[in-house]
Amino acid sequence: MNKYLLPLTAVLLIQLSITALLFADSSAVDSDLTAKTLINIDQETLNEISIKAASDEIVLTKSKQGWQLKAHPTLPIMKHKVQAITQELANINLSWPVASTSNSHERFKVAESDFEKQITFKNSAGETQTLLLGNSPSYKNLYARNADNNEVYNIKFSSYQLTPSLNNWLDKSLLSVADIAKISHADVSLNKADEQWQLAAPSTLSDGQALDQNSIETLVNHLQGLTVTSMSEVTPKSSEQLTVTNAEGQQYTYAFATEQDSYLVSRNDFDYWFTLPKAKFEQLANLSLDKITSSIEVSEDVKDHKTSE
Repeated sequence: MNKYLLPLTAVLLIQLSITALLFADSSAVDSDLTAKTLINIDQETLNEISIKAASDEIVLTKSKQGWQLKAHPTLPIMKHKVQAITQELANINLSWPVASTSNSHERFKVAESDFEKQITFKNSAGETQTLLLGNSPSYKNLYARNADNNEVYNIKFSSYQLTPSLNNWLDKSLLSVADIAKISHADVSLNKADEQWQLAAPSTLSDGQALDQNSIETLVNHLQGLTVTSMSEVTPKSSEQLTVTNAEGQQYTYAFATEQDSYLVSRNDFDYWFTLPKAKFEQLANLSLDKITSSIEVSEDVKDHKTSE
C-alpha cells in the first residue's frame, strides 16, 4: 500500500497548489475590480465642474473661499452637493460592466450625443475628464460611463443630486443670522439684555401692555432659521424693511416686497431677491407691536395714580 502513498500525496499537493494559485488570481481580479473607479481626479488641482442636462448647464468653480457658482460667485452653495460629485461619485467602486461596446451606449443613454447628464471635470492645467450618466434601472441606481471608455456600469447614485439649476445648488439658509441682539423695524425696536428682550426707543408700551418674550423668541427663531425658497427673477421695489444686529455688532437690513403672487425678501449684503412662503413673509415683513405684546391687568392704584397726574 505504501507504494501508492507517495504518488497520491504528490497528486494532492499539486491539486492544493493549483487551487491556491486560482484563488490568488481570483482575489487579484476582485481586488482590481474593487479598486477601479469611474474617474481619477486630483482633488488638489480640480478647479471646475460643469453639469449639463438637455439645454441646461451649470458651472462650479473653486476659489480660495471654496466652491461657487461661476455665474453667481457671491451666492453660497450647499457644500454637501459638491461633495456628492467630488467624493461620492468620483470614488464609486465598480463591479463588472453591464456592457462594453460602443453599440450599447444609446441603449443605456450614455452616448456622447444622447445622455441624461454630462459631468465634466477640469483641473488647473486645463485637462478635462467627462462622465456620462444615463437611464436609471432601479431606485438610486443609474448607468454611467467614462467618456474615454466603452464600458457601461450600473452604479449606486441618485441623479437628482446633479440637477443643473441654480436653485438646486443655492444654500437656502444664506439670509439667516445667528446670535441676534437687536431688531429694528418702523414700528418696533428691541434690544436683548441679560437674556431678556426689552423695548428700545422710540417704541413705547401702552397701559395694559407687556412684552411677550415667547412671541419675540418666535420672531428671533424665524430670522435665525430663515430659509428662502428660490432666487427671484424680478427686482421689485421694497415696501418694508427690518434691521437685525448680531452679538458681534454686524448689521443686516432686510427688504420685503410683493410681486403678483410672490413674496420676496432681500438683504443689504446680496444683490438678489429671493422668494419666501407667504406665512413666513407676513411674520417678518408685517412686524408690529401688537404681535409681540400681551395684555396685563392694571391695578386700581396705578389707574388712580395716572388719573391724579
